[in-house]
Amino acid sequence: MLKPLACLFDNRKKNTALTLILFCFFSLKVNANATDIGLTPNHVFGLWQNINQATLSLASQYSDDAGWLVKLESEQTRNFSGKSSADVLQLLGQYTERLERLKKGRQLAASKHLAPSSDDNISPSVVFLYSGKVLDSLIETLLVQQDRNALISPYFTLHKHNNKSSSEVYALVDLAHRRIGKIMATASIQTTKVN
Repeated sequence: MLKPLACLFDNRKKNTALTLILFCFFSLKVNANATDIGLTPNHVFGLWQNINQATLSLASQYSDDAGWLVKLESEQTRNFSGKSSADVLQLLGQYTERLERLKKGRQLAASKHLAPSSDDNISPSVVFLYSGKVLDSLIETLLVQQDRNALISPYFTLHKHNNKSSSEVYALVDLAHRRIGKIMATASIQTTKVN
């Protein structure tokens, strides 16, 4: 009699733990009203290094022209100043639109992306959460188009940076945005929004 009760208790523990995990996850909603979790442009910068690397991998799925791929990889960041987290988030949205058009061109399912409202207070933490969603969507796209057993851990590398600014993050997002635009051109997909 005690063994079945112990099993029930174990299931309650599991359910309670799962409920607690889900509560914590949903209390950190991926929207711009989320509590600032103390992330800085340093964290976002590292994430966009990973997104740029994954974008280059995506490029190799659209072209096997070694010269073009080397040229795309050798592109450098531009210098920007005075950029805010809101500016970064706006450009991130444009990158996301391009990624979704690439996916549509390959008949891949669209990813659910959340858009902040205009009155939101945009912090680096918010930009990090949105950027993480972009990276997940990009990796999902890579895996659908290649071997599902491919190694993806290099795209989730933890980079350590100090004293990065929102302008430097913006420069990395701009680099990824330019790269994905060139991928779209190679794939003959319009880079401007189609109504």
